[in-house]
Amino acid sequence: MRKEKRRTLILVAVLFFISAMNAAAAPLHVVTSTTDLAAVAREIGGDRVSIESLCRGDQDPHAFEILPSQAALVRQADVYLKVGLALDVWADKLLTSAASSQVIVVDCSRGINVLGGEEGQDSPHPQGNPHYWLGPTNLPRMAANIRDGFMRADSAHAADYQARYETFATRADSAFQTWKKTLSACRGVGLVSTHSSWDYFARDFGLTIIGVVHRIPDIEPSPADFARLESSIRKHGRAIFLKEPFVPDRIPTVLAHDTGLRVVAAASSVGAANETQDVWSFFDHLVHDLAAACAEIR
Repeated sequence: MRKEKRRTLILVAVLFFISAMNAAAAPLHVVTSTTDLAAVAREIGGDRVSIESLCRGDQDPHAFEILPSQAALVRQADVYLKVGLALDVWADKLLTSAASSQVIVVDCSRGINVLGGEEGQDSPHPQGNPHYWLGPTNLPRMAANIRDGFMRADSAHAADYQARYETFATRADSAFQTWKKTLSACRGVGLVSTHSSWDYFARDFGLTIIGVVHRIPDIEPSPADFARLESSIRKHGRAIFLKEPFVPDRIPTVLAHDTGLRVVAAASSVGAANETQDVWSFFDHLVHDLAAACAEIR
């Protein structure tokens, strides 16, 4: 009887040890609002994280609609990464409905030098322009926010997250210099887009945005506004329309016909194109295509 009791205690201890080891080995379950945050998170987390993004790279995050099944993803998350700056307000609603006290929410805009901050009830960006992921100089700050969130959720591997962050920040700084050199071909070329998504991109690369179609997302410009945009394009001379995957063809086609500007397919998020599944390939692809188009219209 005594031996049987001892064997039972040993078995319980072994099972407890195995359970603890499995729990320690389990990766953090991370859910993100966008593929861009997911891409940076993979660089910082490595095999210590399992990541799912709610909004696909070819979807407009302004107009994103949550699927019922995605609430379950958030309920099971250890860490949630949000864009912030009122872009993914749908994430706030989802986090509230998930009612999870365990999930660590990381606002990846924290510490970003935010552009804009337009006032008024019709402003598309009352808290500032939220498209900061398109500015490569913001990548290290985004990564630092994500690193901090992972350290809070998994302090046992804090040194790993810090080391991967340092590697990422160094690579981002180096890659930016290469991208900047490549885009020197675009000096003097004006950029036009549907929405003010490209302000950080233009700032970092010293480019000029000469107009946007929709000051407010999904609100059609008035005939007078459209006429002013076409006048600005003609006055500038050399111009490129950055057409995101979710933008209909109608308006860029009309602008190209009326003003002669060049329309370039420009994915604004990781994964919108098959060949852009991480941060590096995303900017490589974007910069290369834009530089090639600029060289052709010089």
